[in-house]
Amino acid sequence: MEAVGASGRQVRDLITWEGIWYFVFTLALSVTAGTGADYLIFRVVREHLGFGRIKENEAADEFHFLRGVLRYTLPSIGAN
Repeated sequence: MEAVGASGRQVRDLITWEGIWYFVFTLALSVTAGTGADYLIFRVVREHLGFGRIKENEAADEFHFLRGVLRYTLPSIGAN
């Protein structure tokens, strides 16, 4: 850009704003499409492998298996 007359500050501002727009677009895409993809993957795993099934005495929380995973993985990560 400097070759066509932009100052150093203009180039820096251009690159900064470009980075911000990439961040915003990526965040929006991951929050919307990523959440949908995660839910679909969870459904497929639950249907075919039986993980995450709701027991009669538990609350109707489709992601209750995550609590069990975190209960066993977080202490082992913290122990290192």
